[in-house]
Amino acid sequence: MLTAEHLAFLALLLLTAPLVAVGRRWRGQRSLPGALARAGLLTALVLGGLALGAVLPVGGTAAEVLVAASVAGAAVHAVRPLAPRASGWLAGVAGLGHGALLAPAEVPGTALALVVAVVVGLPLAVLVSRSRVHAAVRAVVAGAGVVVAGASWVAALTAGASVLQPLVDVVAGDPAVSLLVLAAAAFLVWELFPPAGAEEPPVPAERERVGVG
Repeated sequence: MLTAEHLAFLALLLLTAPLVAVGRRWRGQRSLPGALARAGLLTALVLGGLALGAVLPVGGTAAEVLVAASVAGAAVHAVRPLAPRASGWLAGVAGLGHGALLAPAEVPGTALALVVAVVVGLPLAVLVSRSRVHAAVRAVVAGAGVVVAGASWVAALTAGASVLQPLVDVVAGDPAVSLLVLAAAAFLVWELFPPAGAEEPPVPAERERVGVG
């Protein structure tokens, strides 16, 4: 089952996959193959952490705090890069925390759902990243990520469920409608705020590094 933390972290991860970090700022765009390669690498790190976390004796509260911290870190990273390879570390930590909250038998189904979400979400993230307002979109999603992280921390401290989980259950209950809404929103952003000429051109293929920064 996908949780609010899953969805928030994936959204933040995908929004930065098409971007190139230079110093402490997001500057420039990756080519489509570069964005695909980077998203694939980050997804592999999440899945690796997921599998590892499921077999490690990590306490439930500790794992929930770890998940919340990874979402909060991803929110900050989406607005301003934290450090070189920060995306990779966040992906691994998030996978580890999520995996520790699952029974081993639940890992394959969760992993499949995450892969499907990445396959569906990455094209929309690339589309949004090419618009003039991608920085604003990242800021809004980062703010939502902070809210999700806060709710997750409260749930961990009170041994309850996240107050946002019912909303996620509604989204997951009719994924086709949710996908259409997301796709429509992405295309609306593209139509209203298309790229401004040559501003932030793609990184040349021969200079582009997949990386996890």
